[in-house]
Amino acid sequence: MKSYGDLDFQSANSVNDAKVRLAIETDFPQSPLAGRIVFVGKRVLICIDIVAGVPVWVPLTNEIDSYIHTQTTPATTWTVDHNLNNNNVFVQVITADGHTVWPDDINLSATNTAVLTFNAAITGRAVAMLGSLSGTPKDNVVYQQSFTNQQVWTVSHGLGYYPVIRVYVGGYQVQPVSIVNDSLNSATVTFSSAESGFVNCI
Repeated sequence: MKSYGDLDFQSANSVNDAKVRLAIETDFPQSPLAGRIVFVGKRVLICIDIVAGVPVWVPLTNEIDSYIHTQTTPATTWTVDHNLNNNNVFVQVITADGHTVWPDDINLSATNTAVLTFNAAITGRAVAMLGSLSGTPKDNVVYQQSFTNQQVWTVSHGLGYYPVIRVYVGGYQVQPVSIVNDSLNSATVTFSSAESGFVNCI
């Protein structure tokens, strides 16, 4: 039997013992095989063959990113640097004595920062959560590729299908001049001038 992670066949001694643990991967395997399970980018994915000989990574779990800001000094303005690379975040505030309160204003104009304003100085925690605008988890990004100062981006996703491709420059989703699916495994993104950023394939 081959194992790509850590297996523990001992009897569990507590509710926190794990029978099977997946190693955290930083990228997808170069030569994936159907049936391979990986933990990449806070998601568990399995490799399957939709078309014979063409492996496709299918997410088994969803991802909801979150960040907890702790405010120990009473203040009427909290600056929450969540670094979720998105300004469509949901923010919940819990005071130091355990009550949920709503700020008088939540400024989400910055991509990675939420500024909360209260009518009185308080302490507590702010939880910033990122999902979709409909309240569901984030889109299942199965491939991401970065580019630096290029007018034409060649996206070698190797997914075996035509994915939805979202393009980001300077932390914002943008619309390039064109996005062309050259094949089931690659696409070309073209800009009017050289740009730096990344693409997400869904």
